[in-house]
Amino acid sequence: KLGDPDLLLKMPEPYWVADDVQDIQPTIEIKLEKEQLTEMAWVRAIEYRPGSEVVHHIVGSVYKPGHEGDLLERSNFGQIASGTNPQNYREGYGLPLYPESTVRLSMHYHKEVGPGTGAYDQSEVAVWFHDEPVIHPLESSTISHGGFEIPPNQKSWVVSGARTWDDDFRILELLPHMHLRGSSARYTAYYPDGTSEILLDVPHYDYNWQTGYEYAEYKDMPAGTRIEWEITYDNSAEKAAEAGFDNNRAVRFGGPTTDEMDLGWLTWCYNEENKWPDGLRDLARDEAGAAD
Repeated sequence: KLGDPDLLLKMPEPYWVADDVQDIQPTIEIKLEKEQLTEMAWVRAIEYRPGSEVVHHIVGSVYKPGHEGDLLERSNFGQIASGTNPQNYREGYGLPLYPESTVRLSMHYHKEVGPGTGAYDQSEVAVWFHDEPVIHPLESSTISHGGFEIPPNQKSWVVSGARTWDDDFRILELLPHMHLRGSSARYTAYYPDGTSEILLDVPHYDYNWQTGYEYAEYKDMPAGTRIEWEITYDNSAEKAAEAGFDNNRAVRFGGPTTDEMDLGWLTWCYNEENKWPDGLRDLARDEAGAAD
């Protein structure tokens, strides 16, 4: 959708999703070569380009060189699911990318099982860079419960989670993510002064159209704000007939499409310029050292 990228990253080799596989979630790494990126750059946009129809979704993360596997040195690197648009950040907002970093793709493949259904996939990640330095490093993270269990044959089962921010922050986008049983989603902000506000209400969630809702004007939030994420699942026979799952079993959090997820994604930053989220603090120190 965004044209020719500044950098195109491709899975090192095709991945085979065999005939007898319905769901599989491999992790695939792409190592940036020296000639691909010679100095730190600020990412302006990310577009995932699935290489086959068996791609269910991709969630990317990036690790600074020498810190592969260190969760404190990891930052989100965009995602794609059914109906999700490319991540496209405005001037002054973006993600840092260092030479020789490792981009890790959490893949989810899903398809029908049977002879001739197997497919190769070699997905790509297209990246564009800002021309000017970024003053608002971004973070994409989730609000989630994770420990829920949806009973069999329940038409309306509510699960919720919450998170509180200790500093002033700014929301760019909200993106609800569930699987086949997801029926509605809501983000509600509870402010320190006792008031509350619905940030996003999706009364008819569509698994096949997982939209990111971006604010026309990014929304500033005060320190101490608690955001509650509430979703409803439909594990009824009627929904099962429509979506193709087994409504007679209890369902928990899991990777397969026939299990469920409760991920309330937010793309956000601190209001204060050049303040870095937790996972990027060492990068901030490196930036300061480079400036000195």
